[in-house]
Amino acid sequence: MERIKEAIKLAKQQHAKLGTIQGPGIQIAVAPRGDRDGGRHAGSQRDESAELDSLPAVKLSSQHLERNRILTQHSEISTAAPYEVLRTRIVQEMDQRSWNVVVLTSPTPRCGKTVTAINLAISIAKLPDRHVILLDLDLRRPSVTQYLGIGPGKDMQGWLRGETDLRDVLVGVEIGGLSFSVIASQDSVKNPSELIGSPEMGRLMGQLRSLSGNVVVIVDMPPVLTADDVMAFLPHADCCILTIVENQTTEREIDACQDVLSTTNYLGCVLNMSSQAYESYY
Repeated sequence: MERIKEAIKLAKQQHAKLGTIQGPGIQIAVAPRGDRDGGRHAGSQRDESAELDSLPAVKLSSQHLERNRILTQHSEISTAAPYEVLRTRIVQEMDQRSWNVVVLTSPTPRCGKTVTAINLAISIAKLPDRHVILLDLDLRRPSVTQYLGIGPGKDMQGWLRGETDLRDVLVGVEIGGLSFSVIASQDSVKNPSELIGSPEMGRLMGQLRSLSGNVVVIVDMPPVLTADDVMAFLPHADCCILTIVENQTTEREIDACQDVLSTTNYLGCVLNMSSQAYESYY
């Protein structure tokens, strides 16, 4: 059996039947509600976030974003629609359980997890009264700033070393009238799993959870099978999404990832670079 058939088969059998959403180059398999745990961070609706609203915003280049497959105000409906459906499924789950933090990862490199994380952040930022923070925790190969076209500047590593305040590491970005926040990593580090598992990381996540407003934190993590970084961060996460690739990801790799991700609420898979035809309603 070809490897993609194995990956799709397992994605469709993730402990139960999956709902699949298709688009050009992307399919989203979301685990049914009955397969997930209840909320761990229940609480009342929060007020508007003055902290995030008052951030000065860096306007991003649409041309740069389009070259990097990032959604802009000019993106075709057929390109944006799959991410919007993914957004709706994830936001509904998170709102129902008062979750704040979702991890995006992959089994191996080059599965498109960072592009998926950024486009998900943009899609959620389109919702009214919703505040999105995109956290780049791929400290081995940080790339969010390169994809967005943000120049050198604020870096979360200074906060982890106790040198700066939270506001000093938040970067506001604007794309065609919508905005969200980024906590960036500019350079790779030698001991990423130690930083991710440190008390300082726990304090950072505690501060992000305490921000007022309907805050969603999207965490771009390294591949699961390359290091223990994801395992070290999972105690801070509410749920996770696995990005896999057609003709690349194997059944064995998905099995191994599920073993690691079993300690959190596993929402399902995004099948990236899919060759399956997609016809727009419009």
